[in-house]
Amino acid sequence: MADIKRVNYFTHQFLVEKDFDDEQEYHVLMRRRHNRGNHSWGVAEGLDVTKTKNKEVTISSGTAIDNDGQEIVLLEPLAVDLTAFAANTDVYVTVSYQEFFDEADHYTSGGVDNYTRITERPRLDVSTDSPDPLSGDGSLITLARVHLDGSGNVDAGIDGTMRKAAGSKIAPGTVGTNELADKAVTAAKIANGQVGASELANGSVSNSKLANNAVNAAKIAGGSVGAAELANNAVTTDKIIDKAVTAAKIANGQVGASELANGSVTNSKLADNAVNAAKIAEESVGAAALAKNAVTTDKIIDNAVTADKIAKGQVSASELANGSVINSKLANNAVNAAKILSGSVGTAELANDSVTVQKLKTHLYWDSTTSIAANAERGFNCLAVSLDKPRGASLLIYAYSTTNGARFEWREQSTTGGSPPYWINQGVYFRNLSNITISVRFKIYEILEN
Repeated sequence: MADIKRVNYFTHQFLVEKDFDDEQEYHVLMRRRHNRGNHSWGVAEGLDVTKTKNKEVTISSGTAIDNDGQEIVLLEPLAVDLTAFAANTDVYVTVSYQEFFDEADHYTSGGVDNYTRITERPRLDVSTDSPDPLSGDGSLITLARVHLDGSGNVDAGIDGTMRKAAGSKIAPGTVGTNELADKAVTAAKIANGQVGASELANGSVSNSKLANNAVNAAKIAGGSVGAAELANNAVTTDKIIDKAVTAAKIANGQVGASELANGSVTNSKLADNAVNAAKIAEESVGAAALAKNAVTTDKIIDNAVTADKIAKGQVSASELANGSVINSKLANNAVNAAKILSGSVGTAELANDSVTVQKLKTHLYWDSTTSIAANAERGFNCLAVSLDKPRGASLLIYAYSTTNGARFEWREQSTTGGSPPYWINQGVYFRNLSNITISVRFKIYEILEN
């Protein structure tokens, strides 16, 4: 059985060239086994290809791993000249592992002719032959496809989609919920037919998720289609089963003469008081035949009493039903302040822009124009009250500048001081943010609490 061996050093051991070669080989091979066993081949970092001149690209420093686990390391950016290639051509930039003896390490002394170091330097190839970067054997790492335009210059849009990134190999069954990043699983990662009812969260299938015509009768739970689910005019005659339409289903006033069958209106079908004098044959009972006080409430049909029938001043609070006086029943300007219950007008009752300065309980402190030097500040005292007799107040500030190019801001400042019982002082300070002297026109109101 083949074994892995590494050099075991001890005192007085006589070392020869092979011992040092074995030491180097052990570490190199073990590192490559690690790379092959734990990583897929491809670009690990860097090695980006960018245009630096019209006929030149530069590969940035970086690292790749080939299929044998060999590390391809470019320590500093490398420029690649493309002048040898024809116009309107695609060229492919690739790197591979390479080791050789560098003349800088050539040793010739004491009859010895050898090299003190083995150099690992990436082999760079530029070719018009298209490689197969993703399904290849991994001995060649494709970095980019570079297109040369009609003048033979490098197109700015260098194609890096042929690059294969190196990554960690994952053992089957090792990626659980905790290993997945949020939103990492896209539709392309889910096999067809794998998402069942148990995988779907409650309420996750919204309207936009359903394909057109996907919901048939079998998919709809009994009793689930209400008025809100039916489109306007969706219920046609052939959708209604026989005798399904009861009186409660017919809107008032919708059954006319054309809807009634001949002879269908019998005595029992007539509502009380539905037949007026015009509908009754001769010798009918008219108003003249009625005794005094014969027309009681139950003799009057609904909506028979019009305004003309009611004597003026006869409808008082007791005759009005609760909630009967709606907006349309009120005459314009009928509701004055005396008719409104205190505290009943809230935010919902106020129209937009209805609260003007004139409606607020205010006191105008300042109505003036001031001049402010460049980058200077001017202040104006507005309110001073004793701390033992405070009153609630806010300041309303309106200001503008008539100076072209002016920029300014203002702030409110409140201070407490003086001698007991102390004073609360409120002021407004205008600051010129311009490099010129400006003129500011302003008004400052105190909005009183009560």
